Amino acid sequence: MSFTIEATTRKDVGKGASRRLRRIENSIPAVVYGKGKEAISLTIDHNTVLHAQEHDAFYDDVLELSIDGKKAIKVRAQDMQRHATKPKVLHVDFIRV
Repeated sequence: MSFTIEATTRKDVGKGASRRLRRIENSIPAVVYGKGKEAISLTIDHNTVLHAQEHDAFYDDVLELSIDGKKAIKVRAQDMQRHATKPKVLHVDFIRV
């Protein structure tokens, strides 16, 4: 199964900005790092990640991350933070492949 996730870059970072994303926009903060390049802060639609992570392939396979509608980069899901009691994803870390 192949996953392509749409993401947008975000300028505002920090705890307050991340809370606004989750509460108001139904989005989650994410970051892409690794391979000797600078980290990129992203915003991803919550429901897209929630449904994608239900498949085992989301954790094992190489994913494509389309940032601001540009060419997709290949990443792997490195870390995912979830809410303790609710079916909510709070944050995702991706690493470049």
